[in-house]
Amino acid sequence: MEENNNQSQRSVVDFSVVLSFVVSFFAIFSIAMFGFATNQGGNISYAAPLGTMPQNFNFAYGKEDDAVLRVVADGGTGNFSAPVYVAGDSLLPILCVEHNSPVRDGASYVRAGEIDDQGLLYILDNSFVNGKAMTDATGADAKYVENWVTQVAIWLYLYDTTNAGTVGESSRHYISPADLSSIMSATTLTLYIGGSDSRGIYLASGTTIYDKYVKDIVAQAKSASSRKALTVTRANGEISKTDDGKYYQTALVTVTDYPAGAMTSYNVSFGGVEGAFAVDGNGNTIGPNNIPRGTNFYVRVPVDKVKESLSKLTISVTGHFNSLTGYYYVAQDASGNLIVDSEGVLLQKVGSVSESERDITAGEEYELLGSPNTGMNTAQTIYFIGLIILLCGVGIVYANAKPVESKQ
Repeated sequence: MEENNNQSQRSVVDFSVVLSFVVSFFAIFSIAMFGFATNQGGNISYAAPLGTMPQNFNFAYGKEDDAVLRVVADGGTGNFSAPVYVAGDSLLPILCVEHNSPVRDGASYVRAGEIDDQGLLYILDNSFVNGKAMTDATGADAKYVENWVTQVAIWLYLYDTTNAGTVGESSRHYISPADLSSIMSATTLTLYIGGSDSRGIYLASGTTIYDKYVKDIVAQAKSASSRKALTVTRANGEISKTDDGKYYQTALVTVTDYPAGAMTSYNVSFGGVEGAFAVDGNGNTIGPNNIPRGTNFYVRVPVDKVKESLSKLTISVTGHFNSLTGYYYVAQDASGNLIVDSEGVLLQKVGSVSESERDITAGEEYELLGSPNTGMNTAQTIYFIGLIILLCGVGIVYANAKPVESKQ
């Protein structure tokens, strides 16, 4: 009889051990799920869309008091001219894409497609034409010197990336050895007005213009692979109540632009939960529009707006980027036919840029669930239930093991 009782007791103990393992596993799983739920973060980035440009314009030499503007590089082995072209009377800079192609003053140009060459876009977005002034070039004529640097950088970039040196003179991007030598050795830029009057001399301070300004931008253009982007990232951490108990507040939301400094400001909006708004680190309300670049924020939601059913708080950030828009243009006649020169060669394809504001949108979201009066979300609830079950399992093992110990 005693043997049967011992077997029965052992069965109870064995079952209790198994049960404790089961509840322990559930508790550990609950704790693990809690850790996973409270350490999720993410970011989403979007490429910038292109802006808009005029559909057509008349190709013209740059004008100042009806004078033709021409920038010449004076080097030890010769001169290299990069004329300044503009779109009609607008004086919008026109940059030639094909160095080894003819041009015609007054030709009608029509937009032929978006510039999708990332290196070419990089030069346009990072050039001196885009407001990145050369510190040594000052005065009213500095813009023409800067135009020369940008134009030559485009020609050299396309010369290298299209293998024009090997293709030879048949390539529309070909630059002769003599011209290449002049570009590399030039130390002075002189602006000529009407081909005779000179002014706006730029001295390169003991180095070549190519080494100081052109070389690096061409090298960087060759490795360019993306356009501007916006990233919105939420920090790890739970939503918690504010000290006054009126709001739930998220962890810090960080807004990052690429490249740094490209964005001027951003707007923020919220969805999924009524009454959400942004605050700074001091709890002051900010936005929702024209929040300065570099400002990160927290999101607050009124306690009485958090429902017991699952809801998602969505965060949408729209960044305002100052940038350039670029398109290719080709010369066409009134009938839409491409224009050729006297030898039947198509006229120069050109690219144009203008300042524009691009809006880029990125977002994040939080899941909200539970009674707003408890301050406990689903993950925390699972954690504490698991912990209670774990303690119960330990109690069962102890309670059933004690009688066996007393009979020994």
